[in-house]
Amino acid sequence: MAIDDFSFLKGSNYGTIFIDHNTHFFIDALDTRTKNKVSERLKSFVNVKIVTRDRGKSYGSSIKEALPNAKQIADIFHLDENLTDKVKEYIKSKLPQDFYFNEKYNLIKEKKNKKYVLHRNKIISIIFKGFGILKENEKRMVKEILKENKEIKIVINQVLKFRNITNNRDERSFKKLLKKWRNSQILLLRTFMKGIDLDIEAVLNCIKYKETNGLAEGKINKLKTIKRMLYGRASNELLKSRLFLSDYFHSIE
Repeated sequence: MAIDDFSFLKGSNYGTIFIDHNTHFFIDALDTRTKNKVSERLKSFVNVKIVTRDRGKSYGSSIKEALPNAKQIADIFHLDENLTDKVKEYIKSKLPQDFYFNEKYNLIKEKKNKKYVLHRNKIISIIFKGFGILKENEKRMVKEILKENKEIKIVINQVLKFRNITNNRDERSFKKLLKKWRNSQILLLRTFMKGIDLDIEAVLNCIKYKETNGLAEGKINKLKTIKRMLYGRASNELLKSRLFLSDYFHSIE
């Protein structure tokens, strides 16, 4: 089973969607994501052995209470997204917006003597796509910047290593990396690990098992489309009916 939250009809209300991993069919949607209501609904699925979810604390405790023997799998996409967002803000807090270079690609402080300018976003883009997206002259400039900011270089390399390990589902290397971050001299990595440790079993399971929460994300996109078609005036029951019918007609095509 996959569960995730979605923005409901109006304001800041959120609901919870339930999807069957085996059939890819919509199961149910609640107009809340509170622990008690989610836990109560989950108790009717006594045979569920695996539940994928986002990393919200309420879902973790709901599953543990309702299905104590089910394996919980944190969503690997959200894990990567959380890390990337934190590193992006970290880089913004540490570096100025623009860097200036002379004709020999040496880093200079005087804007009036500049030959080249490199925007901070070029360095941020590395955490998304790696160093390979840079042109040769950009690589020379980034190398100079990171020479002066060694901690940022370490953080970027750790993010790229994290993504490589998770993409390859290397469980052993993943555990080693988390242990290294837990004892890191870099506050950002230690702080990130505090959140990971609160949900460590589900996080490790996202490497160990192939199931992800992508299925729920797809259904949420479909639900958003239905909401737009109904101009946001649909009740929870009507939204559920439309999702049920959509899956039914898709199955008989």
